[in-house]
Amino acid sequence: MVTPVAPFLRRVYISHYKSIDSCNVTFTPLLVLVGPNAAGKSNFLDALEFVVDALYASSEDAVDKRGGLSEVIRRAPTRADGIRIRLECSLLPPKGSGEFEYEFHITPGTTRHSVEVREEKCLLRRGETSIGFTVGNKIIRGVNTKYKGSVKQGRLFLPLAGITG
Repeated sequence: MVTPVAPFLRRVYISHYKSIDSCNVTFTPLLVLVGPNAAGKSNFLDALEFVVDALYASSEDAVDKRGGLSEVIRRAPTRADGIRIRLECSLLPPKGSGEFEYEFHITPGTTRHSVEVREEKCLLRRGETSIGFTVGNKIIRGVNTKYKGSVKQGRLFLPLAGITG
């Protein structure tokens, strides 16, 4: 049996992303998405890809790739203020055991077509040790990061964090 070396995605919480009002999906080694047409299966998978795009480029680029904010933020039955995505992972051997939680809330920015990262949280737990950060109003809180300064509007902080511990 081969031991996985990458973090194992345990749970995903999504709210107000495209057709998804809210969903909370617990992952198992075999996960099958089943539902009728237009139930949100593709939007669920796209939300995971959105996270990757937002981390590798910027949240503004990820939104633009999907046709703009009006296409990303849930509109019906009422317009939501933004999207929230939360990922929970297990760190598996050989990197060591632990838990990783990451969450962000993206809203429309102050100028037309801009995006604001309203809140971003990251927490890494290994045994008794916890490290991480919180970003709110472009201000970073968290003593275990190398980066000092503020975060640009529309950017996620995690790629810059350089978490040490």
